[in-house]
Amino acid sequence: MKHTIALIIFLAVSICATFAAGASAVSVPVPEPAVLPAVGAAPWGNDPLSRAKLIGAKDGRFTLAKVANHGTRLATVLEFRAEQAFDGEPWALQINIPSTADLKKGSTLFFELYIRTIGTKAENGEGRAVFSMEQHGPPYTKSVSKNVTAPPGGGWVRRCYSGVVKGNYPAGGAQINFMLGFDRAQTIQIGGLRVVDLGAGVPPQSLPVETVTYPGREANAAWRVRAAQRIEQYRKGDLTVAVVDAAGKPVSGAKIQVAMTKPDFAFGSAVAPDVIMEKNADGDRYRAWIKENCTRVVIENHLKWPSWENGLSPNAPAKWKNSTTLDSLAWLNKEGIEIKGHNLIWPSWRNSPKRLEALVNDPAALRKACEDRIASALKATAPYHLVSWDVVNEAYANHNILDILGPGIMADWFKQARREFSQGDLLYNDYAHLTSSGTSKFKSAVEKIVKDLKASGAPISGMGIQSHVGESMINPADVVAELDRLAAELQMNLSITEFDLKMSDDKVHADFTRDFITACFANPRVTSFLAWGFWESRHWIPEAAMLRKDWTERPAAKVWHDLFKRDWWTNLSGATDAKGTWQGRGFRGLHTITVTVAGKSTTMPAQINGQPQTVTVRVSNQ
Repeated sequence: MKHTIALIIFLAVSICATFAAGASAVSVPVPEPAVLPAVGAAPWGNDPLSRAKLIGAKDGRFTLAKVANHGTRLATVLEFRAEQAFDGEPWALQINIPSTADLKKGSTLFFELYIRTIGTKAENGEGRAVFSMEQHGPPYTKSVSKNVTAPPGGGWVRRCYSGVVKGNYPAGGAQINFMLGFDRAQTIQIGGLRVVDLGAGVPPQSLPVETVTYPGREANAAWRVRAAQRIEQYRKGDLTVAVVDAAGKPVSGAKIQVAMTKPDFAFGSAVAPDVIMEKNADGDRYRAWIKENCTRVVIENHLKWPSWENGLSPNAPAKWKNSTTLDSLAWLNKEGIEIKGHNLIWPSWRNSPKRLEALVNDPAALRKACEDRIASALKATAPYHLVSWDVVNEAYANHNILDILGPGIMADWFKQARREFSQGDLLYNDYAHLTSSGTSKFKSAVEKIVKDLKASGAPISGMGIQSHVGESMINPADVVAELDRLAAELQMNLSITEFDLKMSDDKVHADFTRDFITACFANPRVTSFLAWGFWESRHWIPEAAMLRKDWTERPAAKVWHDLFKRDWWTNLSGATDAKGTWQGRGFRGLHTITVTVAGKSTTMPAQINGQPQTVTVRVSNQ
C-alpha cells in the first residue's frame, strides 16, 4: 500500500512539474490501437506528427515541441504548451500537417490519435483541441471536424474519428489541423496520429469511432435546473380572470380557457422568397411549415444589397426578381408572420455590389452609394411592415468600406435607418459569441463596435448573434454564462439571428438544438430566436436542416415544435371559484380568454406580462 501511495504522489508531482517546466518523462500506459476491417493507404504517411508545424504562435508563449523520452510505443509525441489564454479565434493558432498523397472524393478516412492533459487552468481540468481535416486553401471545406478533449489526471486516451472526403485533392491539397486558440493556459500531449484511407464504399459508422456528444448534455446537468427556474421567472406571468354577471355579481363555476395567440418571444427561420411563391407541392409544404412553426422570419438572401440590386434587372431569373421578394413579403403579412430584414450594409467589397469597389478613391461617391442603398431598401419594403433590420453585418471581419469612410459612418447609417424606418428594431449582427466559450479578441472587438455605436448616439435596438455551430459544440452552461455576460456588458437586448447545427447524428442534432434554444430562452434579454433555414433542399448547410429533402422530419423538427408550440405555449383551463375568480400562470404574450357559462361562451383578448394581470369578463344573465 505504501508503494502504491508513493507512486501516486510521484505521478502527481511529475505531472504538475511538467506543466511548469516542459515535457514529461513519466511512462503512462497507452490504450491499444483500434482494429480496422482492412488496411488502406496512408495519405499523411506512417508518422504524420513528425511533419507537424505550429502556425499562429506569438510572443514565445505558445510552443510545440517533440517529446524525446515519452516512454510509450508511439512513434512521435508532440507537446503543445500555452502559457496563457490565446487572444484570437481557435483556428488562428493551430498545428498543421499537409497531406502527402492524393485523396479522392467519396473515400472514407479513419483517424486515430492519442491525447493527454499535462496541466491546464480550465476549471474542469480538461485539455482541449479541435481536430479537422479540410481542404488546403479557400473555402477550407471540412470533411471532418471534431472537438477533442482529454480528461484531467495525465492519462492517455485514444480518440478515433471517421469522415468522407468531400473533394478530389492532390498531394498537399488537404491538411490536418489541431486548432488550439482557446481561452486557457494548458499543456497537452498528442501522439500516435494514424490516418488510413479505406477507399469508397466503407460506411463511416462501421468503423470503431467515437460517439459525438457535447458537455452539458446529461439529463441531470446542473444548468438545466437553473434554466428552468429562470424561464419560470422571466418568461411567464400571472393572470386572474374574474367573471361577473350583468349585475356585476361573481359567477362561480364558469369554465375558463386561456389560449396563446402570439408569444412575446419571437421564433422562426430564414426563408427563401422564391420557395414561398412556388405553386407546387414543395411550395405548399414550405408555406405550411412556416405558418405552423414561425411567428417571425428573416429573408435569407433576397434583401441583401447585391441580390436586391441584381433583382432590379429585367434579365434577372424569376426566383431572384424583386417582384418575387415583395410578393413573398405580402404573403407573410397576410399570414400575420413578422418579417426581419437582412441586411442593409455588409461593409466589404465581397458582400456589396461589384461596382462599389471602383469607388475606392471617391469617398463622397461611396458614402452616397451607401445612403442610397439604405433609402431604397427601406422605401421598397415599407408597405410590408418589417419589424426589424440588420443595419450593419459583420463589420469587424468585413471592413473595406469602413477603411475608407471610417468606423463612425456606421452610426450615420443607423441614424439614417431610424429616420426612414421608425416602426422597428435596428440591429448590429455578428458571429462567434455562442460558438466558443470564453472571451477572445474577436468577441471584444465586436462588443466595442456595439458600445461605440451606443456612445455615438446611434439608435441601436440590440445585437444579433448568429450562432452557426459545428460539431465542436459549446456547453449549454457556457451559453447561459456568455449571454449573461454579454447582456450585462452591453445593456441591451440580444437576438439569436442565424442558428444552425451541422450534425449528421440525428439524436445529437436534436439534443443540442433543444439545449441551445433552452439556454437562450432562459435569458430575459434574448427577445427572439431564428434558425438559418429548415428544409434540406434550401439550406446552405444541408446537414443542419431539420427537414429532409423528402419533407420527413429529423428529430430536431419535433424538438423545435414541442418547445415553441407546446412547452412554452400557454394553453390553460379551469373554472372560477366561489368568488368568481380563476388564477393561472402562462407564458408572456397575447392570449384569448374564453369563458363558458351554461353553454354560452364569451371571448376577449388578454395579455400576460411581467406584472400580475386581472381581466374581468362580464357575461349576460342566463
